[in-house]
Amino acid sequence: MRTKFMLNVELADVDVVECQARLEPGDKVIAVLDNELIKLYSLWKRKGRAIDDKIAEYQEVGNYNREDIHELAVQKADVEMLKSIFWFEVRVKFDIQDENIGIREGYKVITYPSKVRGILADLRNLFEGLE
Repeated sequence: MRTKFMLNVELADVDVVECQARLEPGDKVIAVLDNELIKLYSLWKRKGRAIDDKIAEYQEVGNYNREDIHELAVQKADVEMLKSIFWFEVRVKFDIQDENIGIREGYKVITYPSKVRGILADLRNLFEGLE
């Protein structure tokens, strides 16, 4: 179980990960992450990539046992917890309620339109053209 102290120790030592996602049409920049949130983002992304690499390695080699799988599941849950903490902190800090949110290059916090609404509009236009 992760404690606040353990998280603070990990955050103090994390190497920053640059966000590579570029702004897309419809993105609305709300704010820029501060150093604390950049570190939390970086810790989440670094741990997530490490777990994904380990899973890919196990799948490629096929040499793993029940303990390996259990350890990976625990680590994956830890990454999911970091992700949840990150998005919760972003929503609270920037007072973002129901909008879809993301992070873009330069650690910009953005909101973006729902893709479902866009898909529904496309379907409506398609069916209107068939009448």
